[in-house]
Amino acid sequence: MNLSINQSRSRSIVYTLILSIILLMVVFMITAPGLAQAEGNPAPNVPVVVVSAYSTVNVIPDQAQVSMAVLETDQNLSRALESNNCTTEQVIAALKNAGISGEDIETSNFSVYPEYDYSENGQNKIISYQVRNEISVLVRDLDQLGKILDTAVSSGANNLNYVNFQKADTTAAENQALVQAVKRAREKALILSNASGMNLGRLISITEGYSQPIIYGNMVYADKAEGMGSTVPINPGELQISASVTITYEMN
Repeated sequence: MNLSINQSRSRSIVYTLILSIILLMVVFMITAPGLAQAEGNPAPNVPVVVVSAYSTVNVIPDQAQVSMAVLETDQNLSRALESNNCTTEQVIAALKNAGISGEDIETSNFSVYPEYDYSENGQNKIISYQVRNEISVLVRDLDQLGKILDTAVSSGANNLNYVNFQKADTTAAENQALVQAVKRAREKALILSNASGMNLGRLISITEGYSQPIIYGNMVYADKAEGMGSTVPINPGELQISASVTITYEMN
């Protein structure tokens, strides 16, 4: 008798577990679409509109990255290296005396090139060695940029590669560009939804695009720094900070 009762209870427990599992599956199937929609997915069979927008904000640069070099050529490699090292040390010392921090001066490239005689009777012999030491300098005060360039040239930097104007902190401009891009995207979505005879619904997704600062203005660039004069005119122009977004809205 006890055995029969225990078997009956076991079957009852199994039936209860099976029924509970079935009920849970039914509840999940009913609520799953709602959960997906709550997570940002559009409801089934609901039309959507996808728009992209782009915005730019102009800012004034407040610092500059200067690339310069000391170039020495000699028939003897040791003399070329020694002369280049000496001149480079003079340039760095002069820049420091002009107010540039040592942390803002770094060697960006160092190279030694043999120069050959490619004439008919030269037999491709090495006739000299060219030693090039490139220095990257960050100038944090643009009012001093002309003075820094004059100092570099007068102390021995005989190659000026470029001056790249920068903005130390672009966070505020980037945020402004993003806000403008989102606003423009919503305006476009409203136009499209109204034109199609529908109303703009809730926002489904938003994706930020990738952008880099673009320089608009005069860039100082020269292969040789000789004969630049006592004062270098500087016009930093403007930086253009851009942002782009892609947004998806429901329409109803």
